[in-house]
Amino acid sequence: MRQHRSILIASALLTSGCGGYFPASSKKGFEATELKRAAFDLQCPAEQVEVTELADGSIDLPADSEGTVIGVRGCGKQATYKYFKDRGWVSQSAR
Repeated sequence: MRQHRSILIASALLTSGCGGYFPASSKKGFEATELKRAAFDLQCPAEQVEVTELADGSIDLPADSEGTVIGVRGCGKQATYKYFKDRGWVSQSAR
């Protein structure tokens, strides 16, 4: 009985932790890994940067295919970033 209870507790903890998973190529993935970089590129505090998904890509695309495109805007500037399977997020423009 004691072992069964321990398994249930461990299972509950693992399940609750899985709710935070998202692909690196998603908007949430960008926000988790690239928001500070975007804020630096825009010369703008991260809390003032707005992130918009412009084109939804798939994590199963070949490396040379179109991927997710993210637009960021803040402090009167904007930039776009594109996710490539083989390189991750790449800046496409900044002004």
